[in-house]
Amino acid sequence: MTSSGLLSVRRRAFPLAVALALVALVGLLTDTVAAANVLAIAGPGALSIIFPVSGLLMGLSALLQFTSIDGRPRLTMIRLVAGICAVAFVISLAFLATGLAPAVAIGAVWVVGDQFQFLMPLLLWSLAGDVFNTAESKSVYGWILAWTFAGQIIALAVATLAPLVSDGSFPLPALLIVNPIAAAVIAIGIPIAMRGKGESMGQVRRDGLGEAIADAVTFYRKVPTWRALLIGAVITATAGILGLLAFTTSGESIIGRDADELQFFIAGTTLVLLLLSLAFETVVQPRLHARTSTAGLLLVLPFATVVAGLLLALGAFVGSLPLLAVAMVVMGVPTWTVDESARQAALTVVPDQLRARVSFVIDVGRFSVAQIVAGGLLLVGTVLGLAWLSGLLTALLAAIAIPFGFSVLKTWDASMLNWRLRRRKHTSMPDFED
Repeated sequence: MTSSGLLSVRRRAFPLAVALALVALVGLLTDTVAAANVLAIAGPGALSIIFPVSGLLMGLSALLQFTSIDGRPRLTMIRLVAGICAVAFVISLAFLATGLAPAVAIGAVWVVGDQFQFLMPLLLWSLAGDVFNTAESKSVYGWILAWTFAGQIIALAVATLAPLVSDGSFPLPALLIVNPIAAAVIAIGIPIAMRGKGESMGQVRRDGLGEAIADAVTFYRKVPTWRALLIGAVITATAGILGLLAFTTSGESIIGRDADELQFFIAGTTLVLLLLSLAFETVVQPRLHARTSTAGLLLVLPFATVVAGLLLALGAFVGSLPLLAVAMVVMGVPTWTVDESARQAALTVVPDQLRARVSFVIDVGRFSVAQIVAGGLLLVGTVLGLAWLSGLLTALLAAIAIPFGFSVLKTWDASMLNWRLRRRKHTSMPDFED
């Protein structure tokens, strides 16, 4: 692609890049501030409740939207979901400001933040799939991801520095006021900026919930490569979330219930992780993509998570914060770079009329299941008083996912001949094909 063509594609992608940056900012600011305060107020056992609840709500949201995501204009869905999240943030923060049941209030903000940071990127990436063809996506998706790093870095810099400069005089949960503002900006701004740029207008015939689910189930059942990809992705996601919980709860067992110190440790570690991810995305990933297939790239994360899980177990066993931080870097860099871009590139081969439903299953569905299962597994270690056990289980789960990754690698090229992966010419006009 010529430099002028690349510049044109990036201009079209700019609103999506800004929106994803705002989602990233909200996501990491919420995760760090809410995690520290939940641990300080209620202890690690609360995470075994919050994460399954968040997973259940995420699954319910996916089911409620399943018939709408491909049946309505993409911009309408973005406006609706972002608007609902903005209102939910306002209500949750209002309860937090009153000081009534603070653990429940901060937990509610965290849960809403989880829904926002998983559902909204799905809709925005689905819109990107409408706007850009396969060749354009390869040249611009990495650039869009770089914008998400900017939002994440800002969030983590604020979360890391706030405990140092506030000196207890500023209530750190007040930082979360940015959440409803960002959601409102997306709800209002994206429909205006992206109108008429190739969004899917939805199908003329609306499927019922059963039919919509059947479409996605049939796709994964009839395309063996994608079935293996889904199973491996669910197991890897479960391992990754359990690893995150192990990092957080092990940090609390070493530091104690000090919200400021916990926030500084969690946010500071994640900030270092993000800076390394940005360097990796800029320097290493372009060469890696040029030399490795999409299916090959999807194998990186399971192997990295095995190593991270072992480091988490060792760090918790010996009480070492640096080992916990290194584990998060080992697992986090491929999560936010190689794996994310590889999965989005893989979705570009899925037909437009199915892409959002297929994406909902592998993106929202896997994290819904992963949060529920990981929360339960964390409870085992918490009840037994063995902080290192969660790290060990993280490594075991990731190892189980590796054979599925090799299955995808072996069958990926042959799967491209499957007629279910035939793309249609998708425009802003309704699709009258069956």
